[in-house]
Amino acid sequence: MHVPYEGEESSKYFCFYCGQEFSDIRTLTQYPCSDSPTSKHVPYEGTIKDKYLCKHCGQEFSDLRTLTQYPCSNSPRNKHEPRR
Repeated sequence: MHVPYEGEESSKYFCFYCGQEFSDIRTLTQYPCSDSPTSKHVPYEGTIKDKYLCKHCGQEFSDLRTLTQYPCSNSPRNKHEPRR
């Protein structure tokens, strides 16, 4: 099943669950992600920012990869997740 990507077109694409950066959306979606509940990378559909906030606790991070690697006691997955 195909799911449309609703984010902005970019030269950088990031996984919502692990924060890994990819140069195109196709590459992002074809590789496995150990942090995703579906075991697949899921595109982050928000915009690229100077700071990223956790949607569960509001803690600030300078990049998505760092945000997704640390535990969050307010999250049901026990990991920080970005606001869009």
